[in-house]
Amino acid sequence: MKYCSTCGKEIQDAAVICPHCGCPTANYQATQQTNNVHTHSDYYPKLEEYAGRVNSIFVFSILSLALCMGIGIIFAIINLIKINTLKPFEYGKNLTNPTEIAEYNAIEKKLKTSRIMTAIGLGIAFILIFIIVVMSQM
Repeated sequence: MKYCSTCGKEIQDAAVICPHCGCPTANYQATQQTNNVHTHSDYYPKLEEYAGRVNSIFVFSILSLALCMGIGIIFAIINLIKINTLKPFEYGKNLTNPTEIAEYNAIEKKLKTSRIMTAIGLGIAFILIFIIVVMSQM
C-alpha cells in the first residue's frame, strides 16, 4: 500500500486516483504519458449538466446562509426544492476517466456542503424568528 500525496490517506498501489480526495496519483500521470490523447467518456456531457445543477444549488445555499432572515428563508426553501428534484447522477459508477471521477467527487462534495449550508441557514433563520417572537412577548 502507498499513500496519497495530497490527503495522506492510504491507497492501493494500482490506484489511478485517490478514492478519498479524487486527486490523481503517480499512476495517473504514467497513464497520461502513454495515452497522450485525453478523451472524455460518453457520460461527460451529462456530468457537466449535473455539475451545473449542483453549482446552482451551491449558490442558493450560500445565499440562504448569508441572508438567514427574510429572503434567506426563501432561498433556502427554493434550494430544498432544487435538492429534492435533483436526481442522483446515475452514471457516476460508470465513469472511467480519472479526471471525470475526480470532477464527480468534487461535485458530490459541493452538493453535500450545499445541503449542510442550507440546513444551517434555515436553522439560524428559525432561531432568529423564535428569538424575535419571544422578545416581542416580553
